[in-house]
Amino acid sequence: MKSKTAREVALDCLNSVFQSGAYANLVLPKLLSESRLDPRDTGFAQELAFATIRWKLTYDRILEEVSSRPIESIDLVLLNCLRLGSHQLLNTRVPAHAAISETVNLVRQHCGEKVVGFANGILRSISRNSFNGWLESITKNRSQIESLSLRYSHPERIVLALKQSLAVDGLEGDLEDLLAINNAAPRVNMVALPGLAD
Repeated sequence: MKSKTAREVALDCLNSVFQSGAYANLVLPKLLSESRLDPRDTGFAQELAFATIRWKLTYDRILEEVSSRPIESIDLVLLNCLRLGSHQLLNTRVPAHAAISETVNLVRQHCGEKVVGFANGILRSISRNSFNGWLESITKNRSQIESLSLRYSHPERIVLALKQSLAVDGLEGDLEDLLAINNAAPRVNMVALPGLAD
């Protein structure tokens, strides 16, 4: 049996989360254990899965900008591939040609040849702008709450609730910093090694 790549593991995680409502922090360790990826690829799979989920709202809006059809009509597995490709193009150091090529291979393998051209066109369109450029494009002419929701990939109701909570303490000006910090990947401070700590 062919072993899975980091991208395939990340896709399996996204499919579990968005198809079955699974929790990424519970499903991904099992997928990684089964995949037997080396430590570097394990880290890459984790980054792809967790960051793509974290930025889903923003990536979906960008995908809507470049897609010829509504994203609700796109098969979920294909959409998850496109989300992974978007993350690689916009928020990693993966070269654009590699991100597009590897994502198209993922699409071909998991969705079939019929949608490869569509996926390739979407990814090439996304690659023509930087993440900040896309943020400017998708937030243009929107309210503050809508704009912050898209800029930091938080549902509008969460942005509004945080704004109201901060206002109680006179900290309204900290809203954008709070949203940004909430998107930062956590730093590992301590690790319990199996057999040495519990």
